[in-house]
Amino acid sequence: MQIKRPADLALTVRDRRLELGLTQAEVAHDAQVTRQLVARFESGASDTNSATLLRLLHTLKLDLHLSPTGEDRSHGAVEPAPSAATPPSQTSNNQGARAPLTYETIQSAAFGLDALLEHQSRNATVHRGQNE
Repeated sequence: MQIKRPADLALTVRDRRLELGLTQAEVAHDAQVTRQLVARFESGASDTNSATLLRLLHTLKLDLHLSPTGEDRSHGAVEPAPSAATPPSQTSNNQGARAPLTYETIQSAAFGLDALLEHQSRNATVHRGQNE
């Protein structure tokens, strides 16, 4: 699935939560956020930071894949993570079992994601200025 707008991501998160049979409160507890934040995020009304987003995705067993536009059809795709029953040869990174997600890896990924988003935002502003 391509994620092009915040509403796309919100809908994907809500649909996945329902698919897993989880309540907003259960997701909030596991992701260490409030139920109200989960509700706002699912409605598209939340401007969530990247660390919180990554915790929500991890709780819902979703992976986030980013690639430059036009180079990969899965740009910005959010896909279910491989289950524990998925053989290592069938995982998306083909490196065997996934490393456990720790607070430090979430913070590190969030820092990288924030930098990428800031870079893309600056490029979009430059491109808009050139087209005007």
